[in-house]
Amino acid sequence: MSNPNKIDPEQRFWPKVDKTKDCWIWIGQIHRSGYGVFWDGSKYVRSHRYRFIADNGYAPEVVMHSCDTPACVRPEHLTGGTQLDNIRDRDNKGRGKARNPTHCKRGHPFSDDNVYLTKQNRRVCRVCQRIREKESYNRKKA
Repeated sequence: MSNPNKIDPEQRFWPKVDKTKDCWIWIGQIHRSGYGVFWDGSKYVRSHRYRFIADNGYAPEVVMHSCDTPACVRPEHLTGGTQLDNIRDRDNKGRGKARNPTHCKRGHPFSDDNVYLTKQNRRVCRVCQRIREKESYNRKKA
């Protein structure tokens, strides 16, 4: 039996939104990732995901922000897509770790003669690999 005193999720949602000139910022609970969190009546969901589903009537694999503001819930800034769409969007905007670096983390250039691919198709710096092998050999020898 449902609770007649239960407040509709839509009525609870809007007081937690600050409608600024550009983005509509979620001022309710925020996850450490920066995304808003909202109780939809049965489970916690990301606030932007709740807004997209409520406005569009379907749940895509991911909900992406055109504004790149995790706390934004403005419908015009939200689009549905796949995880691959989200990764491509991230890469096109130059965010995240997938920026296709030109050097390894120790500063050696990723050139044809200095790189090899693993079975998992990951690039490995030959100079760093030699250093790791030498350190391992010295540890075993000692």
